[in-house]
Amino acid sequence: MAVIKEDLLKSVSPIGIKDNTNKICWCATCFFVASENIKIDIYNLPFLVTNRHVIKNQRTIVIRTKSKGKTDYSDCEISLYDGDKPLYFVHDCSDVDLVVLPLPIEFLKIEYDFSCYDIDSFSLSTEELLQQGGSIGTFISMLGYPLGLVNNESQTPICRLGCIARIDKTEIQKDHCYIIDIQNFPGNSGSPVLVRPELSYLVGTKNIMQTNLIGVVYGYIPYSVQLLNLQSNQVEEIRSENSGLAKVIPVEYIRDIIYSHYPIKK
Repeated sequence: MAVIKEDLLKSVSPIGIKDNTNKICWCATCFFVASENIKIDIYNLPFLVTNRHVIKNQRTIVIRTKSKGKTDYSDCEISLYDGDKPLYFVHDCSDVDLVVLPLPIEFLKIEYDFSCYDIDSFSLSTEELLQQGGSIGTFISMLGYPLGLVNNESQTPICRLGCIARIDKTEIQKDHCYIIDIQNFPGNSGSPVLVRPELSYLVGTKNIMQTNLIGVVYGYIPYSVQLLNLQSNQVEEIRSENSGLAKVIPVEYIRDIIYSHYPIKK
């Protein structure tokens, strides 16, 4: 049974950085969101979402998309600055590792064939997720491009499965994240996390009926392994390993950034 629609796959793109020879190094993930409440002319204004550490010290990034009616994909370079002025937005809280970038005018004219997650209708904040039955153990999917695994002929992401390991309101208030159990590797920074619909559930509880965006991955939780020299009894090397747990920034922080710059008129 398919649980991720094709248009959701088209909402995800790899992020690349050009080196001195213009060769693209695919290093991270981004995705696109929009809101029915924010329009330019007749178009819903699209936003690119990724982690702040992904674009650190960069003037431009490269994303992969294709033109309407075409089958070949192209790599589109996007500016992050207008002179010295950043074109992207960040959260008021500096601990939130998130960037939201309004896309250029050619995207508004729908010259490119891509989709957007609806940040209101098909996304769940922490409060909404818990109200709809989300909890510890709820199944999730993560879409992205770990280890630079970008298909030469498409933008199709890699899907990994996991579950919510811990979600706690006080932890989110303090650390602005919750924890998922999933294999997250370099290249997954900026990956969207989707809650999966469930057919079975406990009597007296609710079940989630559709795939929704619930957050953005921004890093795994490492643990350290010490290698001990048995002769000297000294630590010779400390290795950092992936624990299989990752941190997720909830959807409400994306909404905070967008609506702080594009307030809804009531």
